[in-house]
Amino acid sequence: EIVPVTIKTRKGEKVVSEDEEYKRVNFEKFGTLRTAFQKDGTVTAGNASTLNDGAAALVLMTAQAAAKLNVTPLARVVTFADAACAPIDFPESPSYAVPKAMKQAG
Repeated sequence: EIVPVTIKTRKGEKVVSEDEEYKRVNFEKFGTLRTAFQKDGTVTAGNASTLNDGAAALVLMTAQAAAKLNVTPLARVVTFADAACAPIDFPESPSYAVPKAMKQAG
């Protein structure tokens, strides 16, 4: 879910209210893009993550703070886990962290 965010810049304020990256795609160029890291690789400028990929914001507070502010929690953090891989294998890290978190959650 994307929530509008107002950013103050030197030129004034800018409201970011949608992911604009998908509008910039030219699918006709995909087949002509060279691979980025290996001659016979699969990563190109067309399928690699953009610099803003994964941006998020989260507000955490205690139940007491939520009651004091008269806000209704939308979720509850039950547990968390992390995992690391070699840099080349970074997309695999969640596949190690999720089972750890699920085990901790019971």
